[in-house]
Amino acid sequence: MAAAHKAGDGPRFTVRPFRAGDSPEARRIFSEGQLDQPLPAFRRALRSPAAPCLLLAAGAAVYVASWSLAWSALPVAALLALLYLACRMFYTNYLRETLETDMADIDGTYMRRPGAGFWVVEDQGGGGGLRGVVAAQEFEGQPGCCQLLRLAVDRRCRGLGLGCRLTCRVLEFARDSGFRECVLYTNTGQQSAIRLYQAQGFRVTRDMVPLPGLALLSWITHIYLCEMRFYPLKTRNYH
Repeated sequence: MAAAHKAGDGPRFTVRPFRAGDSPEARRIFSEGQLDQPLPAFRRALRSPAAPCLLLAAGAAVYVASWSLAWSALPVAALLALLYLACRMFYTNYLRETLETDMADIDGTYMRRPGAGFWVVEDQGGGGGLRGVVAAQEFEGQPGCCQLLRLAVDRRCRGLGLGCRLTCRVLEFARDSGFRECVLYTNTGQQSAIRLYQAQGFRVTRDMVPLPGLALLSWITHIYLCEMRFYPLKTRNYH
């Protein structure tokens, strides 16, 4: 089901199913969305209880040993750099894994499988091209549950409500396909995404799960895996 929307005097957008030729642009939008996350995650990490304590302890230890403020600044700078690199590593590793698996064959993974789908936002204005993507599939191990994933919006069009429209499209698909609920996974570093999902009716069901294989990073940065669910699907109109 496609729907048109006009954001102020800007371009008109249409949500439609993925087509084979969309793959390069879809991969670009998703990649940009992931590569924009390390800096906000790093800033959130600096506000965590653990990170400032580690930085202060490292600086104090070197100062006590050297009685030099200049030398004590070196481990602090090194730890800050390592913390940023760790945040970036998490997103780049996730991006590489995704591009090599389902996003490498969107048509085969989503469009040719029952209970799955992939949608894009197409710019019908002068610029043309894709401006957002989202996917859905049956959640493995939970019959009757749909999973929302791969939501991303082009940098040039954020704040225009495209993320909300893509989320609603997945909920429409889930309801029409007979799913009873919808689940998604994000992380607590992506607060804007969490607010978007909450505005659409999702609620947090788990939010203190350590990042897979990165429990120490979760503790230092205070960034955890966040599970959100929407249900029941049959009691709401998403238009």
